[in-house]
Amino acid sequence: MDVLMERIKEAEHFRDRYFKEHPNSTLAEKSKSVRERVIPLLQDIPLEIRGSSSSSADYCLLSGTILNICTEYEPECEKYLTKAVKLNPRLTNAWYELGECLWKREDYEIAIDCFKKSLSVERNIKSLCSLATALRQMALRTKDAQKAAELRTEASRLCAEAVELDGENATAWYALGNAYVTDFFSNGQTNPLYMKKAREAYEKALTVKDDRESLSPDLHLNYATALKFEQDFAKCLQHLFIASELDPHFFDAKERYESLCIYLKHFSEAIQRKGRLKSKRLVEFQKALSNIPSNKSTQQQQFLSRRVYRNSAARDSDDRKEEKQLTECDFESLHEGPNEDVYIVGKVCGIVPNADTVPLLVHSRIYEYFTLKFRHC
Repeated sequence: MDVLMERIKEAEHFRDRYFKEHPNSTLAEKSKSVRERVIPLLQDIPLEIRGSSSSSADYCLLSGTILNICTEYEPECEKYLTKAVKLNPRLTNAWYELGECLWKREDYEIAIDCFKKSLSVERNIKSLCSLATALRQMALRTKDAQKAAELRTEASRLCAEAVELDGENATAWYALGNAYVTDFFSNGQTNPLYMKKAREAYEKALTVKDDRESLSPDLHLNYATALKFEQDFAKCLQHLFIASELDPHFFDAKERYESLCIYLKHFSEAIQRKGRLKSKRLVEFQKALSNIPSNKSTQQQQFLSRRVYRNSAARDSDDRKEEKQLTECDFESLHEGPNEDVYIVGKVCGIVPNADTVPLLVHSRIYEYFTLKFRHC
């Protein structure tokens, strides 16, 4: 049995590292190769498990687990796992594997039911994270805003529970990072703390010794998106490159990496060339800026003032808000990170187009990626 379990791990490793070893292959070629590696494992199931009627549920579970390594839906996998839960409804792993199998078939509601039944037998990290993902899927599909918010809240709670069960589990931390990103975009990007927590959760997932998660293009691509939002381009490129190596086809990881490289190159060139403005034009800009009076008009002061709220719940309460005046500063006074309550008067010297921007809308492609397109968590 130990030999079989080792071969199962090798098959999973082969699947997860496939594009790193075969960078020019297609998704269809990967699917075929993984299946060819998996099917023979069914013959390696020990005779004591295959031949004993008392352990037939275990045999069906093991067979279904093996077939679930395949990247695409396998009808035989569903048959084995369905039989396993009928023979022994207390097999929490069988319910989980059946949920994953049905997920590949895009039967989300039944998959959710399977994850819930797995958790009713035993609270486990895999089912908690998969159920959280499924609930985020349902939140996107419902037109009821309140219901969608409730589903996202429940998904976040499940991810937090997973981390509480095992604070050294990479899958749990990765799922929690996804929950924070979802909360960030679904709340109109008004609370940067969500993105900060997401980044910390992803970093925790990467530091935990879990080879499967470290080989997940999902984790590296999501982490790269969080890094890009914070404009940490060096680390962003690093993890985009890793994601493109692990699966260049996953959400165009390779194209995203190349696109960001081109953007940063153009941005650097624009700075060096001062936006390609002629010296005479730059002098005109400098004179125009130096002639701006330091004492602003009343209308300008009103425009530059803003109301700062301690929290979103206080927006409708006049006695909980305070006014702050923005202070003018120059570029040399800015520091890395957020610069609050200041403004700069300047001139636009050039514009660098960016085809792959981090979105500013809730229903953006990135938002759908974080919540709709997760494969594992």
